[in-house]
Amino acid sequence: KPPPGAGPVASGVDRFRERLEEAKREGVDDRVAVRIASGLSPLLVEEVFRRHSAEGLSLEEAFEAVANQLTTQSVPFLFRPVRGFRTPGSRCLLSPIALRSRSGWKESRYSSFNDAASDFFHHSARLRGEQRRYRETRTAIRHRLKKQGQRLERLRRDKESLVAPDLLRRWGELLLAGHRDAERSEDEVELPDIYDPAGSRVRVP
Repeated sequence: KPPPGAGPVASGVDRFRERLEEAKREGVDDRVAVRIASGLSPLLVEEVFRRHSAEGLSLEEAFEAVANQLTTQSVPFLFRPVRGFRTPGSRCLLSPIALRSRSGWKESRYSSFNDAASDFFHHSARLRGEQRRYRETRTAIRHRLKKQGQRLERLRRDKESLVAPDLLRRWGELLLAGHRDAERSEDEVELPDIYDPAGSRVRVP
């Protein structure tokens, strides 16, 4: 039974080319056209495009290479993303062939599909747990950083609102010396400036 997204595999390069031309006449994009023409699963279609773009093969040559590998070297492989917990949506992959498009992933080869499937479910559950813990930890860190940023902003505003010590001392001396002549309002006091020979008045909040 073909995997999801796959159909009957093209019987050869000529048949693949015919189906590819038919699909392109329908106006579909290249990846959909190759999937229709090849009958391969989306994972193997991605492998075809990797060999097409990275190795300079034509689509027909890339299909032939993947199809031959599928026919002559088909064994179960499990591919696990390195640090996949950091990438939302990343997942383990089962493949019937070695994938060059996953060259940076952890690769395991198996003698039976049952063994590969068993490890696939084990590592998939583990990866989902790591991704959940990573999201929770990242959210907690961001929340804490936000609170620290808010605290720093409050401290900055408090610092800006502080009055210089020399000015506070001057106000205190003015209040002690001139409180008898002070004129009070709602939020400040106006009194003589003892430091000004001209006898001006100063406002003290």
